[in-house]
Amino acid sequence: MLNIKYLIINLLVISSYSLFGQEQSRMKNMLNSYIEKLKANNITDIGYFNESCAGYYRNRRDCDDYVIYEETFLFWRTGNQTFVKKFDSCFEYDDLLVTDTCFFEYYNANRIDIKNDEIKQMETRIIEGKDTLYYISFVDHTCRRTIFLSDQMETIVKNSNDYDLERNNIHYFYNHNLKLVIWDKQIKRLTSKLNSEFKRIN
Repeated sequence: MLNIKYLIINLLVISSYSLFGQEQSRMKNMLNSYIEKLKANNITDIGYFNESCAGYYRNRRDCDDYVIYEETFLFWRTGNQTFVKKFDSCFEYDDLLVTDTCFFEYYNANRIDIKNDEIKQMETRIIEGKDTLYYISFVDHTCRRTIFLSDQMETIVKNSNDYDLERNNIHYFYNHNLKLVIWDKQIKRLTSKLNSEFKRIN
């Protein structure tokens, strides 16, 4: 009879936390300020896609020394038009009218599934003789994404990270079939496509 054992591994690197928090605060202030402006104009369908990569630095000559890579794309809808605006750790960018409306439309078409979807964390399996070992691991140095959406019906917040979506996770196929992960990928493709079109305004 096989013996099943679980080993939980927590791989944390703390060194970047302080700077990461500072950059998040700057980003959050710019983002929240603009969301309040939208609400003041009676816009109710608002959301954002945030991606931050702890441990990944880039030198920005037009910014403060080294910053942790972080971008937020703010989406809102008014009438039948959808707009997106970019923020990063240092700057605010202009807004664009987008024809790809996956941010709101895919969610509306899959609302219940996305609300219930939960990505299964990284777990690997090794068989050693009669023992089956399951390793559950966590890391902080990975790219993490947050999707926030608020409309007239509800508000949701969903999180994902690259580590849990890697192929060596025994839940790989389960995770990648989730409507949440499909939505995440669609938004990521859209923002990557639009990235070169944004113009800095501060």
